[in-house]
Amino acid sequence: MITVDDLKQKFGAGCAPRSSGAHPRCKSHNGNSIESNSDVRSRRSDRRKREKGRTSGTSREREQSLYRIKIYEHELSFDFIPDRYEPKKSPKKANEKIFPEEDAAEEEKNVPPVRKEGDITTFSKKSRFRLFRLFNRVHVSRLSDALFLSLTASPKAINSDDFQYAFRKSFVPRLKKILPNACWIWRLEPHRSGKPHYHLLLWSHNVQKNMQSEYWKRKIRKAWRLTIEDYSRAAELYSCKIRDVDSFQKARSYMSQYLAKEDKGRSLTVTGRRWGRTKNLPVDPIADIWLNNSEREYLEILAKSILRGQSRDSSRSIERIESYDSWFLWLELGTISWIMERLHFHDVVDHLDLHVLPQKTGTNMVLPKKNSEKNSSESLDSKVEYALSIKEEYEELAGHAL
Repeated sequence: MITVDDLKQKFGAGCAPRSSGAHPRCKSHNGNSIESNSDVRSRRSDRRKREKGRTSGTSREREQSLYRIKIYEHELSFDFIPDRYEPKKSPKKANEKIFPEEDAAEEEKNVPPVRKEGDITTFSKKSRFRLFRLFNRVHVSRLSDALFLSLTASPKAINSDDFQYAFRKSFVPRLKKILPNACWIWRLEPHRSGKPHYHLLLWSHNVQKNMQSEYWKRKIRKAWRLTIEDYSRAAELYSCKIRDVDSFQKARSYMSQYLAKEDKGRSLTVTGRRWGRTKNLPVDPIADIWLNNSEREYLEILAKSILRGQSRDSSRSIERIESYDSWFLWLELGTISWIMERLHFHDVVDHLDLHVLPQKTGTNMVLPKKNSEKNSSESLDSKVEYALSIKEEYEELAGHAL
């Protein structure tokens, strides 16, 4: 008669009689595990539930959504937030300090640095980076066509400190009175001589208003002349230059050429803030989505494929995606909609298609193609338009037609 001890000696200590019920998963003679029929059925049902998106409580805990993506009109940002499901700590009372030294150190970290007069003397690379990110987050489809303003003044009429004070305290209130729904990004840039001048990218929340009409331009020029108190013919021609910006690509070119241009050591005579924006500038995200680990992996695959298609030298950007917990991509909204469709966020795709894309950016989701050739007719039209704009500007400055 074969006993349990004989079975243990032959097949291993993990084997037991089936009737005992002590080991629902036992091992065979070759060491492989043998699952019961109930285990196989439960495992298959769990797999079907995961495929259909109806996961059980244990799988939900295992697939926690710790990855957050925010969708802007020209940016897709990704962040890893590990403490999302941790319980929030109860706030301490005003007089309660358990560890005074640690509490003082935390308070020092949270307090922003105290600015002193004249401590900002240059436009740093970090400021340039933040300015570009802000510009790509602007919800342009909610705004009207833009205007680009260049504001200067004669150094004989006003010095640099009074120039900055007049812009903040005199011109900005006048501009808000002329265009109550206006919003803008401003940039203070020193000239080669060291004297400051301002650049503004101006929009209006009233989409139906024609910002590029000569009526509004005349009012803005008059407000600037009243600000600097210079009524000469030179100030009328050169102190306030206004250009039409009727596309996002044109606004981006003005941003890179003027607003985000580095100072290159010319800013020693000009101190103070270098750039800013109005509070009513629409930079809120269009959608805010949480991803689990499998969706995060698929998002990284899609992002890498798009980067490889955009440029040949995309190794640094791909390395950032693989190495950092937080990264972002500057993409067109059609490409972002395509990514959301591949991730099966169909409600987000419907929101982009119905409420955002038809206004100005168009509903066609065109992915960036590798080595795409530009249309010759479009390039010729852009050159002709640029030449005509230069001709009109020269005629305005010269006071007569060519």
